Amino acid sequence: MAAKKVGFWKAPVLFFKGYFDFKGRSGRREYWWMAAWELILVFGLLVGAQMGSSAGLDVMAAPVKSALRGNLGAIIFILGYAFILIPQTAQTVRRMRDAGVNPAIGYLNLLLVLNLFLNSYSMFDDSGLYSILQVAIEVAQLYIFICALKPSAAVPLQKHGAPVQHA
Repeated sequence: MAAKKVGFWKAPVLFFKGYFDFKGRSGRREYWWMAAWELILVFGLLVGAQMGSSAGLDVMAAPVKSALRGNLGAIIFILGYAFILIPQTAQTVRRMRDAGVNPAIGYLNLLLVLNLFLNSYSMFDDSGLYSILQVAIEVAQLYIFICALKPSAAVPLQKHGAPVQHA
């Protein structure tokens, strides 16, 4: 079976079709074209948050704290980010499976939420725990990045040529 061709415009369609699909596979093209879309979306959200902010860099440095203060730009940023977090994690899980890596690695994507909260509270700034968590989050994201670069793993086939279905 030939791999499906995924381009810039088809990637978001597949992304949102698989909103809660943690079982299938996502090829490299699908994953990386959507990464380009996410980069554009997050950049747009950050620009919008800055434009809606009277606090300057406060939104980028501490989005959760800014949202709790009623900053509309920060609220929109967090809602937009929350909207793509589930399908982004689902796609990462599918991409890890497609690359032949344990799909549970894809759930490390959720550490980004922890990162948002940690950056918003200054009580962690001078803490060694904060530094350790930051390094752990960055290492996990780097590992996901490296795994996402891997080519698709071969799909095991049954005797009659159909792909093996995993429960």
